[in-house]
Amino acid sequence: MRFQKVVLLASAIVLPLPGGLLAADLQSGASASSGISGYVEGSGLIGRSKKFDVDEKAWSLRGALNYDAGNGINLQVDGGVERSHIEDHYYTPYSAAAHLYYRPANAYAIGGFVKYDRVATGMFGNLGIVGVGDYTKEVSGGLEAAAYMDNTTFYGLAGYGRQDYAIGDADHYFGGIGARYFLTDNLRLDLEGMYHHIDGIASDMDIGTIKTAVNYRMDSMPLTVFAGYRFDNYHPTSSLTDLSDDHSHTFFAGLRYSFGSQSLKDEDRNGPAWSSTSILP
Repeated sequence: MRFQKVVLLASAIVLPLPGGLLAADLQSGASASSGISGYVEGSGLIGRSKKFDVDEKAWSLRGALNYDAGNGINLQVDGGVERSHIEDHYYTPYSAAAHLYYRPANAYAIGGFVKYDRVATGMFGNLGIVGVGDYTKEVSGGLEAAAYMDNTTFYGLAGYGRQDYAIGDADHYFGGIGARYFLTDNLRLDLEGMYHHIDGIASDMDIGTIKTAVNYRMDSMPLTVFAGYRFDNYHPTSSLTDLSDDHSHTFFAGLRYSFGSQSLKDEDRNGPAWSSTSILP
């Protein structure tokens, strides 16, 4: 969970970054023929760390917009904002990303992305450390690809980011693979695995994540209900102090409004193709 990551990475003089999807308020009249499609979603989560035994609650507002320029050329923009409550403390991450990619009709997709993240943690102030800025930011980029089968979408990505936080910098290397399986055009199961390596001043952090979710879109209206579970495992190393491994469990659920698509499967194949990745859900 987020508290676990913040505490471990701060001990390693490295702070993780959030990610997400920017909410947009678009009219439902947009159609696939216009080349514009996307979604807006709201969600909540609860999580608990194993070692620190700390609870977390959070809400997020996210969204994505995809423009099909024709001849397989697509541009997607996404971003979001979140409010997280960990014990007696709050922090607010937000982010924005752009993806330029090539997608022939229902065959495959390949392209690249750039992303900006920023989060105010309040950590140093909470610890009584004055004169140090309570923020972390990252600029990242990478490559991504997807393959479309009859009822399954496989995808993968790899990238690099440079983190800038109050008392130093860090390199962030990440990659992942995932699958979306359609039981019907409006019922989908998701499975994703991610790996992050953060190389700090005098310490490193390895984070492995497995996330699964179920999505159901109503036949009568473009509303999708989704829920899922995420497991995170952390392995910090430092030349300054001893740090132990830990893990966390997070449960999430939300509601998504889509435009410019006729079903979950149609949205997957003709709408926004990517979910922006980050260390934080």
